[in-house]
Amino acid sequence: MPTGEIDYSYAGVGFGNEAPSDLVELQALQFYDRAPQDYFDPSLRYKNTIRAVTAAGSLTVIDGLEEIKPGWSATEGSHWHLATDDTEVFISCDLIDLRTGFLNLRDLHLSAHITLKQHSVSELRKIDATLRSLISSWRENQ
Repeated sequence: MPTGEIDYSYAGVGFGNEAPSDLVELQALQFYDRAPQDYFDPSLRYKNTIRAVTAAGSLTVIDGLEEIKPGWSATEGSHWHLATDDTEVFISCDLIDLRTGFLNLRDLHLSAHITLKQHSVSELRKIDATLRSLISSWRENQ
């Protein structure tokens, strides 16, 4: 495909679609002054999930990435949380392969709503770096 041409061969993410296995789709962006709106705030989602974890739930941390299994329902999937000085992300999962996430780039005052495939959760740092690169390129071209 020539540079600059847009590939429309994939129609979108959703149940029943065969999305590319490495797909991360940006649903919405929010620039903010002091803090993201509640909907876009991964820290609020994380706090609410931690507060709701039952005795049957668990929290596992691997390389700074927290996997949270709330334990309140057999149909509830895992959630993931990662926080650094500049970035915070919270990913919610059910039993299908698609994940919904909220990524807050604190230093840029930008929060994003994303969807991603299950295996992409372990690549959150690459997703962060890619989004930062895209924003930088966009700002340079403005």
